[in-house]
Amino acid sequence: MGTMVEAESSTLSPEHRNNPFFPQVETIKGIAIGLVIIYHAGGVLGWANVLHGEIGVDLFLLVSGLLLALNTSAKSTGQFVIRRLLRILPAYWMALVFLVWAGALLLRQAIGIPETVRYLVGVHATFAGAYSSPLNDSLWFITTILGLYLVFAAVRTRVDDMFFLLGVG
Repeated sequence: MGTMVEAESSTLSPEHRNNPFFPQVETIKGIAIGLVIIYHAGGVLGWANVLHGEIGVDLFLLVSGLLLALNTSAKSTGQFVIRRLLRILPAYWMALVFLVWAGALLLRQAIGIPETVRYLVGVHATFAGAYSSPLNDSLWFITTILGLYLVFAAVRTRVDDMFFLLGVG
């Protein structure tokens, strides 16, 4: 898919020596993010969705999965899960605190304890009304990405067996 850029191995920590960097793949990821931004900006500004920016989410998830497959094979499943959770949950929880605070202050909106727990754990989108969150409609992505991390954690040891992953092996 293109050239791989490798830094001098003496300057990298042992963890990063085997992690390839593919600029072309990162460019595709950037384009996917741009499509999502254009899609959401268009919704706010009333633009027609001629680019179908929602495809950016699919593209972003596909490319991210590819990069995970290429860069996490040396880690144990436990290390993988902990690293993924530590990467996504703190920022999500900070956003959640802000959204609950802003909702209470500006909209006089209260979130019940069971719903708060579902949001904190990241499973809120598995319940009714997942795409019409009282906090923020884009929070469905957290449930999706956490679910995909769990699936990936389960199959990551079989990444070399493409037939198994495609369901034909």
